[in-house]
Amino acid sequence: MEENPRNQFSADTQNTENAMPNLLPGFSQEQILERERKIDGWINFVVFAVVLLALVPIFRWGNHIFRTQSTDHFLIGLPLSDLNALQPVIGETPPPKTAEYMNRSFMIVLWGPWDDISCDLLQKISIPLQAAQKNKNFRVIPIVYFTRTAEPIPWYEMDREQRQQFIEQKRMEEMRLSQYVQQSFRGHGFFFPNVWWDPADRFRLDMINMAIEESKTLRRKVDGLGFPTVIYAENGVIRNVWSSNSEQDIQEISETLKIIATQ
Repeated sequence: MEENPRNQFSADTQNTENAMPNLLPGFSQEQILERERKIDGWINFVVFAVVLLALVPIFRWGNHIFRTQSTDHFLIGLPLSDLNALQPVIGETPPPKTAEYMNRSFMIVLWGPWDDISCDLLQKISIPLQAAQKNKNFRVIPIVYFTRTAEPIPWYEMDREQRQQFIEQKRMEEMRLSQYVQQSFRGHGFFFPNVWWDPADRFRLDMINMAIEESKTLRRKVDGLGFPTVIYAENGVIRNVWSSNSEQDIQEISETLKIIATQ
């Protein structure tokens, strides 16, 4: 018996609807898929544009957004630690003793001669720095580091064998540091009559440990001391700390040095 064409049409329509339940009236499957691809493309474009717009302020003002204000650093207000652990890399003058801190100001520069950011900072402040050094009550203490870590190495927790390896490593660093400093002087055009290094990372350890102790009452967040870091101290007390080479940091450092130069 031959099947009714009307019934056949109804069955075909039902099968088509089951196979393509999401089709819009008046559009073929190919048209709808093409339309969905276009919509997806626009959505992806909009998402990309939104993300890009969100990142623009970070690229443009990242240093300002993420930098710690020079008067809000965790070292502000702390006494300047002694510099007895420093060893000369350039020059033979010993670092100043704590007895010399009163009635004097110091700018301690923690930098890596292998680090472009550190060298760029020193180059940008070199002119006001030279002018400020004419003040007999002001001294610059450049401290160079070969190890890139912002966290001091806890050498005092080492056993005898580890400490011996640590000392050997530091001897190698001293030779390399001298070469790196000389190359930096020639390549960037700045010069310091004296440059020191801290073989045992004693200065950074003392400052961070002191800040951790003070943070128990002041509730400050204590971070590491990376490169570059510029510390300005008056009468043995830390007044400003700059930890980037942002335009604002460079301007603040330069203004501080200009004030020192006129005193």
